Amino acid sequence: MQDYLSDSHAKKFMNAGTIYRQCRIVRSIPQGESVRTSWLPSSVAAVGRTIRLKDAAGIWQDGWVVRNVGITRRETDLRSTSV
Repeated sequence: MQDYLSDSHAKKFMNAGTIYRQCRIVRSIPQGESVRTSWLPSSVAAVGRTIRLKDAAGIWQDGWVVRNVGITRRETDLRSTSV
């Protein structure tokens, strides 16, 4: 199963009741592996799940796999956290 997370798709989840999980996601690249840590909606945050992400340039990237799932936060918690 592959999920599609774009700006518009993410906005669908953006409400006070949405629960997010901090996940480590990986994707194979010619040099080895690209690794990111990202907040994903809990509905797609499952180890082994393959997702499709849209990068900052608007280009779709297939093949991101959730490797680890960590802590949980609500949307309101993420908005109030300063980085």
